[in-house]
Amino acid sequence: MKSNDEFIKGIYQKYEKQVNKSQEKLEQEEPIFRTQKKKLPYFISGIGIVLIFFAIFSFLIHNETNLKIEEEKKLGSVQEVQEINLPKVENFENFYKLAKEQEESATNSRYWNETMEESATNAEKSDSVSQDGEDYSKTNIQENSVDEADIVKTDGRYIYSISHVNGKSKIIITDANLPEQLTVVSVVEEENFTPRELYLFDGKLIVIGTWDEYQYKTLVLEAEEDTSYVSKIKTVVKVYDLQEISVPKEIRRVEVEASYLSSRLIEGNLYFVCQRFVNTSQLLRGTIDEANEAEYLPIYQDSVKEEEKQIGFDEIYYFEDRNDSNYLMMAGINLKEEQKEVEIKTFLGAGEQTYCSEKNMYLATTKNSYNSKTREIENITTQILKFELKDGNINFKADTEIDGYINNQFSMDESKNYFQIATTIGNGFVIDENVSNTLYVLDENLKEVGKLENLAVGERIYSVRYTENRAYIVTFKQVDPLFVIDLQDKRNPKVLGEVKIPGYSTYLHPYDDTHMIGFGYDVTEDGKQTNGIKISMFDLTDEKNPKELHTIKIDNGQFVHSDVLYDHKALLFSKEKNIIAFPITRYQKGKSIYEADVYQYSFENGFTKKGSLQSNSENYEGRIERIIYINDMIYTIAENKIQAFHIDTLEKISEIKIGG
Repeated sequence: MKSNDEFIKGIYQKYEKQVNKSQEKLEQEEPIFRTQKKKLPYFISGIGIVLIFFAIFSFLIHNETNLKIEEEKKLGSVQEVQEINLPKVENFENFYKLAKEQEESATNSRYWNETMEESATNAEKSDSVSQDGEDYSKTNIQENSVDEADIVKTDGRYIYSISHVNGKSKIIITDANLPEQLTVVSVVEEENFTPRELYLFDGKLIVIGTWDEYQYKTLVLEAEEDTSYVSKIKTVVKVYDLQEISVPKEIRRVEVEASYLSSRLIEGNLYFVCQRFVNTSQLLRGTIDEANEAEYLPIYQDSVKEEEKQIGFDEIYYFEDRNDSNYLMMAGINLKEEQKEVEIKTFLGAGEQTYCSEKNMYLATTKNSYNSKTREIENITTQILKFELKDGNINFKADTEIDGYINNQFSMDESKNYFQIATTIGNGFVIDENVSNTLYVLDENLKEVGKLENLAVGERIYSVRYTENRAYIVTFKQVDPLFVIDLQDKRNPKVLGEVKIPGYSTYLHPYDDTHMIGFGYDVTEDGKQTNGIKISMFDLTDEKNPKELHTIKIDNGQFVHSDVLYDHKALLFSKEKNIIAFPITRYQKGKSIYEADVYQYSFENGFTKKGSLQSNSENYEGRIERIIYINDMIYTIAENKIQAFHIDTLEKISEIKIGG
């Protein structure tokens, strides 16, 4: 195929040839007509060719420009702008009006902001064993290829942890290359900055934290002084280059004036969600003329552009069928393109629980409706927002509202463009015959295509796990039913089988394709009192007749606790190394004993306790929060120390104090 230059050159040649041909024709005609025809036809012919030439030339230039744009899009230098199909606030007057509507509706409904316990699930997706020959554990995550932030990360050589000791917050980098001689190689801290979670990506440490500024603020409204305590909170993302590990270099900083909710890291793109509370009651106490408009505009800053930016009302979206005047801020950072500015989309909305696939992020928010006279809960619904994620860009896709409330992020799942979510219907604080459970299947536009209703009437959901065509749901009131639900026909989900056992599981973890571990509580016969921690192995080989294959009770009494019951990241699991380990706190004679229990499992012998890794600290800062492994060593990480144990014998090799 000819290039544009070659094609244009050809047009010139054809043009000259046509002119010469016209000239020769004129010279052959009769003299009487030669003078009359010499100019006009020649002129018309020439103009026609010229017009054709310029038309083709313009087309080629336009085509060349389009080709360049398409090429730049591929390279990421030009981005497609996708318009969100939602109305915008536009101006402060509209914001004031929306705030007033929200305040009036608050007498009948409000958001339930209670933080639910978290548990983990999901099949082969969550094994801690690393791939590609790397022999170290990774954060226990819900979805494969969707990393979740944690307080501890490792790259197989260094341990990166967050420590809060003596009122100081620090990031500790510990060299674990020589387990018998652990060494702190770097301590990173910043005044007023509190690190909360970490990621590792491509030789970089990503720290998500909060920056707090407190002050008293006095307002004069209608001749009355109103003094209030104001907290100005920012979510801060800091990216460090680890090339010089002893002196990590901050190379990127993004600040959003809002509180941190959640985040995910997908193929080098960090997506995080923030919420900013807007004191609308204070705003509405005065007139709109008394208000300072700038105080109600969200602010962010990216070190790529340096200057602080204010998001105008003409950039803020809202949902017509919802009343909320707080800001939900979705941010995306492409960590592979260091000069690409953060993308932020702002909505009037809220979020509580976050579920994320490789392509989409879902935010679920519980909404309570109250009886205006009795103030009792009449109805509970869950509002769902769906956002498409791609290369650090965020685009709102759909929203809906369904009956019931969810247990945690694992109540949600995406499978083949379908969104699946399990809810408890009724008042979650009063478990009676009016309480039941529903599993919804929604399409890519969050339209209902199928559902399973009236599951376990009189009980509520305590844990959920999904696989491609199955859902496993644990409910409880007095005994623990585990339901196996067929999702192959999305329009007609149905129960295949169930097993009932004493107690209940708050956390489900896959062992293999046909077995699943349940972590939870043993209970008394009447179901009213917990009786220690219980681990169960569920055999799902015959899905119509699931059964509890093995079980073990930890400390047959109430005075024991483990983070693994509500935080899936607290579990260290490796089927390959036959390790099931988690932090545990035992209460004895008025004292707290902090340990990490290590178990093994076999189909012949069931669960076997391999041993306990002792913290040997009575201070809360010595409480073991995470357990990881690197090669043939297990490490326990507390706020004030890291300990190394041999993975086979559990013999303590060394320890190092940190954070002091």
